[in-house]
Amino acid sequence: MITLDLKVLPTFCNDWPILEIHHNGELICKQKIKEQQDLKFFLHAKKESNNKLEIGMSQKRFGKDNIWDTETVNEKIIKDRTLTIVSCSLNQIDIKDLLIKNQYHVKIVDQQPIYHPTKVYSEGTMNYNGAFYLTYELPLYNNLTNQKWKKPVDDSLSYFSNHTLVFHYEQDIKLLEEIEQICNEIEKKLSA
Repeated sequence: MITLDLKVLPTFCNDWPILEIHHNGELICKQKIKEQQDLKFFLHAKKESNNKLEIGMSQKRFGKDNIWDTETVNEKIIKDRTLTIVSCSLNQIDIKDLLIKNQYHVKIVDQQPIYHPTKVYSEGTMNYNGAFYLTYELPLYNNLTNQKWKKPVDDSLSYFSNHTLVFHYEQDIKLLEEIEQICNEIEKKLSA
């Protein structure tokens, strides 16, 4: 069981935003947010494959029934229906940085132009219908650590000062597996 802690802050325009959360394709939350809220959910993660978490906003109108949930004056937004992720964590590990790194996936609705970008950078504010996505695996702490800090290896750096090698233990694991295999073979010969 994994605990999702989420703090969200809404803004009002014609109505309050709708928060939607999906985990592994299952809707776990769909509720109107009228004030800053601290929410807690318990997620059932799959051990054998990737888990997918989606945190988004829905039902913002872009011309449906001639209603726009963004009001402007002289091309400046004066009111807007938005939802901001103030903080987000899995088992008390902050993941907001991972959510926003993956960009916000926009769901085009109503009279939004088809050429509107379907992925936008955001510091956590949802201005459109859509969602932030995060995939993770178990064990959770190992996976989140790698997602946060593991970098692609830069072979142009000296071996002894190559900071990009941190969290790249693939060769070490391979060597340990070979040693384990040799030890198992020796044990079989000694017990025979």
